[in-house]
Amino acid sequence: MGVTIITNSFLKDPFADIAQFYDLDLDGYVDDLFFYRQFVQDYSGSVLELGCGTGRVLEALIDLDVNLVGIDNSVSMLEIAKNRLANIDLELHLAEFKNFRFKEKFSVILIPLGGLQHVVDIEDVVLIFKNIKQHLNKNGRLIIDIESTNPELSVAGIQPVLEHWTREYVKNDLTYQVTKWVSVVNDPVHSLRDVTWHFDTQEASGYLRRMSTQFELRSFSFSELSLVAQMAGLKIENVWGDYDYGVFCEESERMILVFSNDI
Repeated sequence: MGVTIITNSFLKDPFADIAQFYDLDLDGYVDDLFFYRQFVQDYSGSVLELGCGTGRVLEALIDLDVNLVGIDNSVSMLEIAKNRLANIDLELHLAEFKNFRFKEKFSVILIPLGGLQHVVDIEDVVLIFKNIKQHLNKNGRLIIDIESTNPELSVAGIQPVLEHWTREYVKNDLTYQVTKWVSVVNDPVHSLRDVTWHFDTQEASGYLRRMSTQFELRSFSFSELSLVAQMAGLKIENVWGDYDYGVFCEESERMILVFSNDI
């Protein structure tokens, strides 16, 4: 009984410096968890989460009658997930979305909260969908949750640096004040954003330390993902604009898609 991390490949950890703040960043964010629970409870067998991070979604599913498996490309995130899910019998794998391999097939595969947007090369997106196709049961489902495109993304160039929050962070019995700043450079021509997260950590003494990470995010249109799905042998079954099954429209903040493998 317990969590096993399986690392069969060497990957550079993109979140090594800031993984410790990931749960602090999402503190209180449970908007999507009931949605996933409602969906998964209608299935049996195994459920795979791509981009499982620190185990936030997996933890919400542990009491359902399914076998859980998680994949992420950050060993730092997986170590946190291992501690979070210490009493659960499941496997966490260090791997890329496009080349993971399992003998078993899955009833449901999840890519929550913008995980697919970290894949910036559209050719890699096609490879990921094809790999998912190979790992889904015949009547299996793929759920992808991404940001919907919005007018702010069409403004090219450097955007104003924004302070997202300041929160208390406790580590080794010491309390720190942590402030998250976000810097964005938009490239709407290529549907890309260059994003930098800064976490300023202040000790009681006043000493300030900054830890940063930089990554690219891709925006996707409905038609783009529909075409990718067709190329992989999947089809879009449903699309919603929020976790309450709201109609997807131009004003929607999220684009939540369900793909079927019954074609």
